[in-house]
Amino acid sequence: MALGNTRNNFRIQVSNLMHLRLRTIQAATVFSTLALLLLPASAQVSPSAGAIRGIVQDPSGSPVAGAAVTLLNPTLSVKRQTITQSDGTYVFPLLQPATAYQVAVEHPGFARALWKDLQVRMTETTVADATLAVGTVTQELVVSAETQAVETTSATLGGVVSTAVFAALPLPTRNVFDLMATDAGVAAALTSPSSTIIQGSNAIYVGGARATSNNYTLNGVDANNFEFQTLAAGVVPLPNPDAVQEFRTQTSLYDATSGYNAGGNLTVVTRAGTRDYHGAAYEFFRNTRLNAADYFANASRQAKPVMQQNQFGGSLGGRLPKAGGTFFFFNYEAVRQKNGVAGSVTGFQPVLPATRDATSLANAFGLPASSIDPVAVNLLNAKGSYNGLLFPSGTGAQLGTMGTFRYSTPVIYDSGQYSARLDREVKLFGNSSHLAATLFSSSSDFTNPSGASGSLGQPYGYPLGSRNATLSDTHIFRANLINDLVGGFTWNQRDIEATGGLALADVGMVRSNNSVTSLLPNLTFLNQLGCCGYAANVQHPQRTVTYTLRDTLSWNKGRHSLRFGFETRREEFNDGIYLPRGSLGFQTGIANSIYGNSPLGAAGNLAFRDFLIGAPTSISFLSGLTTMNFRARDYLAFLQDDFRVARRLTLNAGLRYDHLGNPTETHNTI
Repeated sequence: MALGNTRNNFRIQVSNLMHLRLRTIQAATVFSTLALLLLPASAQVSPSAGAIRGIVQDPSGSPVAGAAVTLLNPTLSVKRQTITQSDGTYVFPLLQPATAYQVAVEHPGFARALWKDLQVRMTETTVADATLAVGTVTQELVVSAETQAVETTSATLGGVVSTAVFAALPLPTRNVFDLMATDAGVAAALTSPSSTIIQGSNAIYVGGARATSNNYTLNGVDANNFEFQTLAAGVVPLPNPDAVQEFRTQTSLYDATSGYNAGGNLTVVTRAGTRDYHGAAYEFFRNTRLNAADYFANASRQAKPVMQQNQFGGSLGGRLPKAGGTFFFFNYEAVRQKNGVAGSVTGFQPVLPATRDATSLANAFGLPASSIDPVAVNLLNAKGSYNGLLFPSGTGAQLGTMGTFRYSTPVIYDSGQYSARLDREVKLFGNSSHLAATLFSSSSDFTNPSGASGSLGQPYGYPLGSRNATLSDTHIFRANLINDLVGGFTWNQRDIEATGGLALADVGMVRSNNSVTSLLPNLTFLNQLGCCGYAANVQHPQRTVTYTLRDTLSWNKGRHSLRFGFETRREEFNDGIYLPRGSLGFQTGIANSIYGNSPLGAAGNLAFRDFLIGAPTSISFLSGLTTMNFRARDYLAFLQDDFRVARRLTLNAGLRYDHLGNPTETHNTI
């Protein structure tokens, strides 16, 4: 039960000229928390590790000092030893998240006490108290009471989700971030599963902060996207649920070891192997027949859009053959999806004649044949995705007036990802060390073969990719002095490409920046669907990479449980800036003023008539730099002291310094 908490932040926010992202210099964050505790010791955890702690008492409730406490995990070949303090407390910090931990307590004159099947969760502390019974050490007392994760030792709010929960809950896209919406203080803009294409593309808001204010780490290293700084971009490394050991959300009041942003701290740890072999194969599928029909579409007897989704894969973990105490885990998952909801367009289109030559078009829309622009004729006859044409005709109305058009073709999303991990307990410099190496890789391709996405367009695609690799060493110098060192990188790719289509020369158009981009511009109309360009900013390669090095030293000294360390990050964003193809805007009026109103009256006075004579109301396009290479460096340091003032009173005090450097550009363009 927390008695009080104060946290003073001194921040200066600055923005670079390109508005790449807001960067913060957080001078010194000093905070302290007085907590009335059910237990006298505090957590010794890190963003990717947990702890076990407790108090040893005799039958009268008095603390037992000097008791030998042994920690074991047979499945991971882990063994640590310590002794209880003068107040009977002990702690095992910086433990790998896992189940099947055991704690044994021995002291002359008492029977041996044994805890079995303890679970350690990242950033949390598992309590294993022991009340010793009088007896000999050859006798054993097995403690079977349920353990609890201590939350009263810290004011931090949040929760841990384990593999068992992932397996029990239905996740339409198997995106573990969807579970964040179940936490207090979290709002997630979840989209309908029927229209969700790219996995992990939801905006998440924590404690009222922006979606760009969260901090995401994978296996202890920064996994944010330097360009977008949000999970909504769909381009962060996101292991599937079968590859995740635990997922932790911290929503507010973090201690000094956590920080970087003002929103939520999201931490994912991938699964590790054990001494026993375990494997699985699976497939999750959805299809058009199984999906319910939209109420309004069903009422108008419209067919259900195509929906076909297959997610399949498998995993295997265990002891690596001929490698002693080395454990491995490997997972692979693929996604194949066709979705007609996302690749659809509905709106108004002029009803065109069957023959699209200048004479037929002029007669249909009340214009002189000599006024018809040859480029307009070329565009109207150009090949495309809509019944074989780039510019489709409306239906259900008189020739030369506005009809309706509805089209749906599935967009295609294919992806594959794998996650691998190696763990080994070794001796370094005469002391025990836990070494771990992780690798995550995903590659996917989102393709819109028709280009339809709320407007008429040409085919485009998103080649997407993520890589994350880490190396870590948890080194035990002494039972009360443990160091956790982790380094790694995260790489993201988010390209946007035209996958075919027409160029300016194909329809007889000319633009001053033809040598830079030759793709067609977008055409916009006052009273009908836009056409002919692209619904996305194609010709736009985007790559980001972040390198992280973090070190945390845990030192238990008397009544003090100290953690201090540093973190440094180097970020790169290489942006092949797209040059907009420009747009031509058409309103009603120019054709009317030159050639008079349509013979069909108001129903025929369309912006399309201005298009036919080549008279746009507005023209826009840009030109400029095509490449930007941004760089930034961050430096972070922290000190956390959990001081046991009394048996049931602990002071949590911390000091943190974050220097988030402003971006620079390698060619000095900002």
